[in-house]
Formats: sequence, C-alpha cells, structure tokens
Amino acid sequence: MQARPLLATKEVVFVDDFLLRQIQQIADLVAAIARSPHGQLPDDLFAQIDQAYRDLLGLDSDLVDSLDTESLRRTLHDERERDALIDLLLAHAEASARIGDVSGAARRLDTAIALMREADTRAETANARLVELRS
Repeated sequence: MQARPLLATKEVVFVDDFLLRQIQQIADLVAAIARSPHGQLPDDLFAQIDQAYRDLLGLDSDLVDSLDTESLRRTLHDERERDALIDLLLAHAEASARIGDVSGAARRLDTAIALMREADTRAETANARLVELRS
C-alpha cells in the first residue's frame, strides 16, 4: 500500500476546513432568521447571505438567482458543496418570505428542490413551504 502524498492531505484538510466554515456561516444565518420575529430580520442579514454565496460559490446572490439549476450544479465541486448551497438557498428563501418577497422565496425554493437528491429529507419541508407561499 502506497502512502498518500502529504500535499494531498493538506489540500483535503484545507477543503474540509473551508466547507466547515461555510456550513457554520449558513447555520448562523439560519439561527438569525429563526430568532427574528416574523417580518423583522437583522439589518445586515441580506448582506450576510450575499457574502455566504460569494464565499461558497464566488458569485453574488443576484447572479445565483439568475442562473439555472444546471449552471449552478456546474459551479459545485462535490456533494458537500451542493448540500451547503441547498441550505443557503433554503435560508435565503425563508428570509425573503419573511419580508414579503414571495416570488424570490419561491424561486429559491424551486432551485433548492431541483438541486436535491430524490431521497433528500429536506425536500418534503421545502415543497410544503413552496405550496404555502404560492397559495
């Protein structure tokens, strides 16, 4: 059995650390949204969401909104990034819904659902929220 090169190990650690920071950033956004009363969000929440998209994808939220699902898929390196993007889209959708941007929330939910694998447990909740927003 041949040992893996040290450089590859450092790259894996760097990528894992990067993704863990992105996941924590998204979790902090979700927590901020959950703590906020309906219709009221922290003043800088959408700036934080935009920064999270830039950190994860290198794209701002307006560009992410303009891309189709397949184009977004091509920006991702692996399943963990896809899962992080789905969580970010779900958080962004909920923030949008809470300020009355129903069309933006629905568009982001549609994108998140399209990125989910068939067995993704988040799909049922996302679909239910989408139906609620559209009714």
